[in-house]
Amino acid sequence: MIVYIVQMEEQSTQLMPNHEPHRYVLGVFNHIKDARKAGNAEEVWREGKYVATMHDYVLGHINEEKLHYAEEYPNNV
Repeated sequence: MIVYIVQMEEQSTQLMPNHEPHRYVLGVFNHIKDARKAGNAEEVWREGKYVATMHDYVLGHINEEKLHYAEEYPNNV
């Protein structure tokens, strides 16, 4: 199952030098249309000070290549 995570990020025009933008997760959705709708509504609600970014992830998926690497190099942290 693919899920869509909507992250809000403070616009860079509001930032001071050497300042990381404030970010927060708005929500996790299983339909892309719902994710877009929520992100757009939050941008309006926040009066353009924050912009929505979507990330898609496969729920419950483990990358086999990374597992093999971790098993081969367990102390490489």
